[in-house]
Amino acid sequence: HAVDADAERTLAQLLLLARVDETTSKAAAGHSVDLDAVARATAGSFVLPAARAGFDLAYEGGVPVGCRGDPVLLREMISNLIDNAIRHAKAGASIVVAVRTDGDTAILSVEDDGCGIPAELRTAVMERYSTTAPRPGGVGGLGLAIVNEIAALFEGSVRLASGARERGTRVEVRLRAAQMPA
Repeated sequence: HAVDADAERTLAQLLLLARVDETTSKAAAGHSVDLDAVARATAGSFVLPAARAGFDLAYEGGVPVGCRGDPVLLREMISNLIDNAIRHAKAGASIVVAVRTDGDTAILSVEDDGCGIPAELRTAVMERYSTTAPRPGGVGGLGLAIVNEIAALFEGSVRLASGARERGTRVEVRLRAAQMPA
């Protein structure tokens, strides 16, 4: 059954990549979205699955943060980040989803205190099906590639780093801040 679930997840991710590719030409228009509201709702949908898998999932934010984007694609981006943390950190790890601003930049971060991604592999894990990604069998997935493509679609960037106290992984997505939707 795990193989069926993985196959379904891969198919859903491939369909999402096709949607991202299709949307690229429309991205320049981009809507103004409350990143905090999207991130808080998405994180909320993962609280029970994370707890069942042995993770403590927390959210830091609570202040509206406008950015350019599409709510469905942003939700998928955040879901991929949380799902990756649950799949690749060790049970018992803490996962923190946070939204803040820095000047004219909206920042979303997902950080865990698990085993982390070695610095020399951080570029490779951002590619579709990287063969050097730290996954069972050495085969990467689509999660971080999707995150990277969605961020780029809205003129954003993704950075991977070590988490706090040099443990775990911190993924930071930087998007251009925008006026809050009316």
